[in-house]
Amino acid sequence: MNYLLNKIYILSFLLIVFGGIQWGLVGIGALLNKNFNLINHLSRGNIYAEYGLYILIGVFSIMYVWLSTKNFEN
Repeated sequence: MNYLLNKIYILSFLLIVFGGIQWGLVGIGALLNKNFNLINHLSRGNIYAEYGLYILIGVFSIMYVWLSTKNFEN
């Protein structure tokens, strides 16, 4: 795997982990009637920044799956 794709792969993995933690906290918060939405806190209530972060996580999740299926060995 070349250098750029390797960095994208690592970033994608980290965003997937962050997204998983995010949704876990949202679920726990819903059970406890609390707001544990990290993305909402990171965006400071800016709805466009919040949606942008969700889109970023979604796009990189798809890229991670795609890169996981490729054979980059020469």
